[in-house]
Amino acid sequence: IGRLSVLLFAGLLSDRFGRRPFIMLGMCCYMAFFFGILQTNNIIIAYVFGFLAGMANSFLDAGTYPSLMEAFPRSPGTANILIKAFVSSGQFLLPLIISLLVWAELWFGWSFMIAAGIMFINALFLYRCTFPPHP
Repeated sequence: IGRLSVLLFAGLLSDRFGRRPFIMLGMCCYMAFFFGILQTNNIIIAYVFGFLAGMANSFLDAGTYPSLMEAFPRSPGTANILIKAFVSSGQFLLPLIISLLVWAELWFGWSFMIAAGIMFINALFLYRCTFPPHP
């Protein structure tokens, strides 16, 4: 629901203000989700964090897909497939990581902490990168 609620507006605003702010906003929303969901003991607050994760997904979609297509104008389809490959690999690895943590009798929350750490490192990297000019 969070994804659908902001996807159209995020896309329009990304076209107007640029890709980088929406990629960074999506990463910040995901980090808030990763840390917040671990501290939640209330179903309503958990739902709010789930909504935030959906919004984060929309913000990232509004920035990453057009940004890569603009960066590789001769092969935008390849850029699209590249994003989908990374998303699929994350969706494949996360359940394995959680299963491994549970099997080792470790706290499942480490998987969220690792994801937040990776997101933070990506944010530092992207902060220094140049983005193609948007139309």
